[in-house]
Amino acid sequence: MADIHAGKVSVVVVYKVDRLTRSLADFAKLVEQFDKFGVSFVSVTQQFNTTSSMGRLTLTVLLSFAQFEREVTGERIRDKIAASKKKGMWMGGNVPLGYDARDRKLQINEAEAVTVRTIFNEFLRLGSVHSLQDWLRENNITSRRGNHFFRGPLYMMLRNPHYIGLIKHKKVTYPGEHAAIIDRETWDKAQTLLNDNIQGKRRKVRATKESILTSILFDANGTLYTPTHANKNGRRYRYYTSQAVIKKTGNSNSPARIPAHDLEKAVVDRMLEWLQTPTQLLTAIRDETTVAPPEGVFAKIIAQAATMAQSWSEHIAEDRTQFLKKVIERVIIHPLHVEIRLRVPALLNEILGGGEPAIDLPQIASIECPFRHVRQGRAVRLVVGDTNITTDASRQAILNAIARARLWYELITTGQARSIRELAGLHCISPRFVNEQFKLILLGPQSIECLMTRPESLPLSLNDLLTSIPMNWREQRFGRPQSPHNEHANSSV
Repeated sequence: MADIHAGKVSVVVVYKVDRLTRSLADFAKLVEQFDKFGVSFVSVTQQFNTTSSMGRLTLTVLLSFAQFEREVTGERIRDKIAASKKKGMWMGGNVPLGYDARDRKLQINEAEAVTVRTIFNEFLRLGSVHSLQDWLRENNITSRRGNHFFRGPLYMMLRNPHYIGLIKHKKVTYPGEHAAIIDRETWDKAQTLLNDNIQGKRRKVRATKESILTSILFDANGTLYTPTHANKNGRRYRYYTSQAVIKKTGNSNSPARIPAHDLEKAVVDRMLEWLQTPTQLLTAIRDETTVAPPEGVFAKIIAQAATMAQSWSEHIAEDRTQFLKKVIERVIIHPLHVEIRLRVPALLNEILGGGEPAIDLPQIASIECPFRHVRQGRAVRLVVGDTNITTDASRQAILNAIARARLWYELITTGQARSIRELAGLHCISPRFVNEQFKLILLGPQSIECLMTRPESLPLSLNDLLTSIPMNWREQRFGRPQSPHNEHANSSV
């Protein structure tokens, strides 16, 4: 076709009209474009004149037959493929791992078949495709082209009925002419496990609580945390999980997963506390180098900020979420504290109900609060803020452990248990656990009395207590105030 922008006559030449298209709808669009740019259309073996009504009718009839021929040919091919697959014939396509295509038939490739059987067996042993992928990578088991397996291809492989000797056509399977690589029992177990692992079926209740720190939560290295969740006994547990852990990129000293509710509550509580503390608030917004603002501006800001913080719980959840998204620029997880960066102009705009005061403002105000992870039994608890807070559950666990350790000590000293191994066998626990708990015997009488009568002196968890028990009773303070009298009392015990 000649250049249509150079003022030349442009012509599209085809052997027959059906070589251009076999669809009436497509041809109508092509003709519209031809007319738009002044392009002529010519068929070498067919004579018709599209400038007359009879010529356009002839063209339409020819295209109608061409479209009919195309559709009939397609139906015949699809029927042929369906009939062949019903007979179990291999009709082409990507050859599954474990097979070779020879003479239009699938034949087992023994070297690859070993890999396929290994993948199915390890999936049943490990219980998830995610763990299977890690295991294959660690053992350097690769695909036909030498690449490591991704989860998508692994799911397709575990669902592929070719491996039990079947041929699939649409949603129906037929006995195939090829031999099976996997036995039916292994296949059924794998399908059952795959179905049980589908999160969409396990999740019966739609998530109704929004993760308010989405896209603004990072660690000190700039790695993003994204919302995740787990379901257990019908209850939904939300977390923020590091992308470094999800993508397995690099090593980070930051927590891999943080309980979402604990962190969100800590961030909001710290921000509300900051709004009600005039000295902290003024430090963030006051600039001593600029001209003094009109009288009463700072007093108004302090009063409005305190009012907003005190009425926070009265606002609906949607309004609170919108406020946080406007005000919080970023939340950063450091090893020992959480840093909350607030947009000062947006914050004052929200506090004052529109409009900013006529003073120079810093763009960002940064506030901090302590942060740590505490393991309590099999659970991980996030502690942000006052790290001396101890739950009733951890307090009871500590006191129970002390009583249990003293009972075990009595069994050893009275000869009812001749060794720690025998004691562990009597209680169906490991000797290592008994040795660990025996550290509680080092607690002096006054320390035990203090732990029982002063809950605020208790450490956060039993693990914290086990790692901080000195042998010298004088050094066992556990948060209680010490005086010369107390030290003398300890030395006389």
